Amino acid sequence: MNTLNIISYNMGTNIRDFAWECEYLKQEIDDSESGQQMYKKAQENTAKNLVDKASVYLLQEVEKEDRALIVSLKIAGYAIFHILNNPNAPENTKKRDSFDTAIALKMDVFEKIENHSKIINGYDTAIISTTYKLSEKRIIFVSGHVPGFNLEETKLYKADSLDGDKYCLTIINTLAEIEGTDMQIVGADMNANPEIMTKAGKKNNREWTHRFEEFEDAGFKIHRTKKATNVKPNSNYCKRELDFIFVRTVLHTQHTKESFFKPNTLGNTTRLLKWDSSLNASDHRPILTQLPF
Repeated sequence: MNTLNIISYNMGTNIRDFAWECEYLKQEIDDSESGQQMYKKAQENTAKNLVDKASVYLLQEVEKEDRALIVSLKIAGYAIFHILNNPNAPENTKKRDSFDTAIALKMDVFEKIENHSKIINGYDTAIISTTYKLSEKRIIFVSGHVPGFNLEETKLYKADSLDGDKYCLTIINTLAEIEGTDMQIVGADMNANPEIMTKAGKKNNREWTHRFEEFEDAGFKIHRTKKATNVKPNSNYCKRELDFIFVRTVLHTQHTKESFFKPNTLGNTTRLLKWDSSLNASDHRPILTQLPF
């Protein structure tokens, strides 16, 4: 049985994000030369730890292609796709010197790649369509970074999470515009989780749907850890699960039990990779899901 391994990972923008993890682990770090060296070493170890663990990496807070993980992926035979190297992106967008989301593909596993990355509701979103050679299935991959809100509010109203909910719905609608695909896979820092969203009350008691309901209503299956994937010290939600992978097949959206997956294999196979400040240069943990074909 063949499996497609996919990692979704918020890399953390800079040393400040790494410091959240260090503070949570009760390790001291600052912006001094020694702190920067510790951060540099952690980034190098992150690359060694993650490269070749998956055929696809759905990445957030990437910023530039000169970061250790990106450089190591390219050396290992991955190609990096984001909005700045989408040939159809607006010229003023291409002139930017940084980007948020990116997708890394193992080039000996995929072919016929198209870069659809675009600005969605003001946020750059990496989107590609490609053919998976082992199954000859056409797959869309998305790396998303959903706008957040104050998770510590005791009640959740539509206005609180509106930007993020609209962002997710726009992603779903964008995927519907790309024809000829068999599967759609979205890896995202959702900046929330289903349990937090219960503060909005029952779905049938409100006139709006939140980000997780949007994916569920569109036929996506959620792959999750049910463990913390992010830390924020000095918060009531110090440890929280924010990172998820969503999977939808075209047949699934047609409301049939048929699938090109082997029977009973589209389960919750999401797993956490090891989290250690010497191996992970971010306040997020990478998550891995395995899809058997």
